[in-house]
Amino acid sequence: MSRTYALLAAGVLVAAAAACGQQPGGTAQSSPCPGMAALTTAPVTAMINPVPTSVPGEGTSTSFALQVPQATELLVVVVEAYPTSKNSLVPSFVGPDGQTVTRGQLARDDITGGNPGDFGFSELMHIQSPKAGVWTLRLNNTTGRQLTVTVKATALFHLHQPPLVTIDAQPAFGPAPLTVAFDASSTKLDGGTATYCWDFSDGTEWGAKITHTFRTPGVYHVALTVTDVQGRQGYAGAQVTVTS
Repeated sequence: MSRTYALLAAGVLVAAAAACGQQPGGTAQSSPCPGMAALTTAPVTAMINPVPTSVPGEGTSTSFALQVPQATELLVVVVEAYPTSKNSLVPSFVGPDGQTVTRGQLARDDITGGNPGDFGFSELMHIQSPKAGVWTLRLNNTTGRQLTVTVKATALFHLHQPPLVTIDAQPAFGPAPLTVAFDASSTKLDGGTATYCWDFSDGTEWGAKITHTFRTPGVYHVALTVTDVQGRQGYAGAQVTVTS
């Protein structure tokens, strides 16, 4: 399954790709199919407060609050400290559920310049699929001296894609009255559930799998609107030919 991500840093949207998921069927209802929805996708970054700050003396720590938005799939945090080496400043994260994630449990890359003891260090840390809510970054200073620390964070998150609708109609040709089984259960959803609205010339029907009887000869065009839990919509059509 492919994914869609976007990185918003300094107001720049950086990446995109296709995505899909699975879906359950709909429920029977009696109402018109929904109109075309407006598609909006608003990238959000994790919020850090305060930045920058100072870490007090040995045995103490400073905390940063990271407000992680919904649908974040990768939280990227950069810690810069001067003057020290990375082993003198021990980071840990506490999630909104109280779970603690230590440096050794993180996917990370270390970026250093010159002699870390003289010029400080920059450490890039990643948290995969963090729960939405407030995360606390704790930095424990073991150097025994005052340090200047800067923390930056960005949410790398999933861009929601509209349903990719497919219809199977069996049989699509035959004499009147013709009962046709319509199946849209192969529609690809980007997570969650969806509603399925079938638009016929004599009304609408709801559900991922339905049957409809065409009682008079003619060529019929059937339209399907699939609306997911995010309000995104996908569309498809089918043609049924009824003979006398």
